[in-house]
Amino acid sequence: MHIQSLLPLLLPVVLAEKPTTKKSSELTSPAKCCAELQNILPEIVHFPDSDEYRSRLAKYYSQQQQSLTPACTVKPQTAQHVSSVMRFAESSDCRFAVASGGHMSWKGSSSIDSGFVIDLRDMNRVDVFPQDQKVVLGPGSVWQHVYSTLAPYNLTVVGGRINEIGVGGFLAGAGIGGIGFSSTARGFGADSVLNYEVVLYNGEIVNANADTNPDLFWALKLGGTNFGIITQFHMMTYASPLIYGAVTAYAETKEVLSEVFADYEKHSHGNDNINVSKSVVRLKVSGLDMVMPVIVNTDGISVPPMSSAEPIQHVDGIGSTHDVVANVVAATLESDARTSWHTFTTKVDTQLFMDIFAIADKLFNPLTKDGLTLLTHKPVLLFFVTWTDPADDIVMEEATRKLGKMAEDEARRRELVVDFLYLNYANGEQKVFERSLTPENLEKMRKIRDKYDPDKTLLKLWSGGYKLPEGPSDESHARDEL
Repeated sequence: MHIQSLLPLLLPVVLAEKPTTKKSSELTSPAKCCAELQNILPEIVHFPDSDEYRSRLAKYYSQQQQSLTPACTVKPQTAQHVSSVMRFAESSDCRFAVASGGHMSWKGSSSIDSGFVIDLRDMNRVDVFPQDQKVVLGPGSVWQHVYSTLAPYNLTVVGGRINEIGVGGFLAGAGIGGIGFSSTARGFGADSVLNYEVVLYNGEIVNANADTNPDLFWALKLGGTNFGIITQFHMMTYASPLIYGAVTAYAETKEVLSEVFADYEKHSHGNDNINVSKSVVRLKVSGLDMVMPVIVNTDGISVPPMSSAEPIQHVDGIGSTHDVVANVVAATLESDARTSWHTFTTKVDTQLFMDIFAIADKLFNPLTKDGLTLLTHKPVLLFFVTWTDPADDIVMEEATRKLGKMAEDEARRRELVVDFLYLNYANGEQKVFERSLTPENLEKMRKIRDKYDPDKTLLKLWSGGYKLPEGPSDESHARDEL
């Protein structure tokens, strides 16, 4: 078994008249749904023998996602297309998934076997309004396209840290996800969203902002697949002529670990460095244990390295957000992988990290020639495991799950756990809403969902993403951050 490793570096609406729905609780067969959709919208429905269908599957980051076989893919180009598809799905009881960049890790997060996929990649507009300090984004664009379009204006946004991450997935998880390089100073990506254009369960297209549908505006900032398909994001931009980025790889030694994590702990506890983002990655490549700090300074000023050791490799640069992401940060990533993730959030404590490394080594060394695959600390901890053989899926997913539980139990024993799960790093089993929201905000989210989707149509038909729990959970914790 061989494991590869890589860096993965938040006015009430008047609803349209509801179409007549089927009395039966049984869902329509995926093949019938696709055939009827093709009769309605032939230009955007694609079947498994088409290049469009194959392209969608190939663009999923997780190879487990690539292995699913939707009956067809539906590739809308406008909000009106999405509206037609949603009206059809609701009236015909057709199950679907929704994908933009397709970068979630877990199987079924944005694809489906028993249904069709709404592929948003053709809805990729990036319209800049520099005089208003605003940009209008389609959900199917990727951050490389966004950053390259904004660069000539010396502008950027709080967006993804990797080129191929989709706008829709990143920002739809933005209240419990959506962390960018400037998040310490500017918040989650959701904090920069001024307006959402969203298609509701019945096909109605509405806007949600501070004045129009403000309850829905609040709820969409907390993410998930509970309220509708977002077809536009209006975001605030900010001036950003240049940023600095560096990725450095060191051979792992006790001295390097000590230096790097001492630097990281000092940085994390400081209050005068909000423009500097630092992450630390521990990984193994070709049998070599490595430590890889990643540094970005949004002021465009170089930052000293986190260790005095001689690096194996060092890449840095000063340029636009597009240039630094494309040429420095993203250069360390593979395009896809068989993968399993687990995330949780802790206070920064070097001894905890060292002890978690030991737990990880003990679990993974017997499973692979290369030992521990990856452990990342950013604003959150992420266990990021990749491998090549589908036959190893069960073993590797179980090992990742076990590592996550053991590490989190140890952090909680030391009273270091922060009850927040970063949605964009979570796996399909993790209780994102229960762990990240207060019970009061969970109930508020449910009431808003039931107002805009009274029959819980999306709960029944929309496969993937994160759904609101239907009642109190033992994992719900009192929090006042959100």
